[in-house]
Amino acid sequence: MKKNYMNELENEINIHNIKNKKEILNKYSKRYDFGLEAGFTEEEVERKLGTPQEVVKQYIGEDEVFEKPTNVDVSDEYTVEVKTLSDNIEIVYSNDNKLHVELEDIDEKNYEIAKGTYVCNIAFKKTKFFSLNRREKGIIRVEIPKKGKIGSVILSTTNGDITAKSFSADEVVVNMVSGDLLFDEVEAESFTYHSVSGDASIRKLKCDNAIIDIVSGDLESRFMFSNSVNISTVSGDVYIKDGSIGNIQSTTVSGEVVVNDERISTNVKDYVRGLFK
Repeated sequence: MKKNYMNELENEINIHNIKNKKEILNKYSKRYDFGLEAGFTEEEVERKLGTPQEVVKQYIGEDEVFEKPTNVDVSDEYTVEVKTLSDNIEIVYSNDNKLHVELEDIDEKNYEIAKGTYVCNIAFKKTKFFSLNRREKGIIRVEIPKKGKIGSVILSTTNGDITAKSFSADEVVVNMVSGDLLFDEVEAESFTYHSVSGDASIRKLKCDNAIIDIVSGDLESRFMFSNSVNISTVSGDVYIKDGSIGNIQSTTVSGEVVVNDERISTNVKDYVRGLFK
C-alpha cells in the first residue's frame, strides 16, 4: 500500500539524516500516484520506484545534488501558479535568471499577486459585477529562470490563451475554458491538460506521464515522448504525429485519437451503433 511505502521511505530518510526530506517524499508520492493513474497495480508501481532503501541510497553522500549550479540555488524549487479570467498567459525565460512578472494592458488591481524569490502566485480577483466584455484581453507574462529547478507550473484560464516557447518542470498542469494553448517544447515528469472548448498545439512534449482530458476541442502534437499517456475526449480529436509512448489508454465519445497515423481509440458512438447492426 502507498501509506506503508511512504512511511517506510520516511523512516529510511530519517535514519540516514537525508537533506530535503519534504521534497523527496513529495516527489515519490506524486510518482506513486502517477503510476496508479497510469493503470499499474501498487506492486508494479513499487517495483518501478524501487524499494525505500534503494531510493534513499541514491541520496546518501550525494549532497552535490543540492549545490548551486552557476550561482542558482536549486535546493528551493520555483513554483508558478496563474489563474486568469479573460487574459492571456505567456511563459518565457528571464534574461537575468530570476523570477519576474509583467502585466501588459492589465490593471494590477484586478489580480492578487504573491511573488517571492521562488514563488509566483497570481489569481484574478472575483467581483460580483464583472463582465468579460468590459475590457480587452491583456497579457500576464511570467519570466522563469532557465537554470533553476522548476517544481510546478499550474496555469488556469477562462476565455484566454496560454503560450510558451520552451520550459521544463517537475509538474505542469493546464486548465482551460474557451481558450487555446500553444507550447513549443515542454519537458516534465507529469503533464496534465484539461480543456473545455479550446484547441491545443504542442510541438514537442517529453514527460513521464501525461493526462489529456478534452470536452470540446482538438489537440495536436508533432513529437510526444512519454512512458504513459491517458487520453479522454468528449467531442474532440487528438493527433500525435511522431509519438514514442510506452503505454497509452484512450476513450472518446465523439472524436478520435490518432498516434503515428494509426487510430487507437474506440469511438463510443460508433461502438454503440455497431451493437444494433
